Amino acid sequence: MTARLLAPGELASLVEEIAAIMGECIDAGASVGWVLPYEPADLARFWRGIADRGAAGELWAFGAFVDREIAGVVLLTGSGRTNGPHRAEIQKLLVSPRFRRRGIGRALMLVAEEYAVDRGLTLLHLDTAGDDAERLYQTLGWVYAGSIPNYALDPAGTPHATALYYRELPPH
Repeated sequence: MTARLLAPGELASLVEEIAAIMGECIDAGASVGWVLPYEPADLARFWRGIADRGAAGELWAFGAFVDREIAGVVLLTGSGRTNGPHRAEIQKLLVSPRFRRRGIGRALMLVAEEYAVDRGLTLLHLDTAGDDAERLYQTLGWVYAGSIPNYALDPAGTPHATALYYRELPPH
């Protein structure tokens, strides 16, 4: 397994595969911004937009590969604000259920954090829902900052809380 930064053109070429992974995650209960039922074409359209933003330099995507097949992805999005050039948000950590429990989520987070340090970022933040994800973030040194009740709908349409985490990074 390898995890690495995806070049913008590479991200664009993987849109269909990443959209399929996102669909697998939603079908398995992940709350990643979509409810059931969804149209696969809508997921692909979403990821084409992400690829466009990557090409514009607004975000960075990292992919994990098992035998040249994409198995997971995570996004790092800069704040885009003049008071926040030092911070970024982790978004859409997705690992195909077919490849879970192999360290792929951990590898994606580590490569994204390393890239953030290399860019001079000193603070990362994210929101999440789910015990497995929270355990992963905690083992990586992320700090629980609190939760917001009824923040989002899960795939079944039920409101649930989201947990907020942050991680201070060492200066480059």
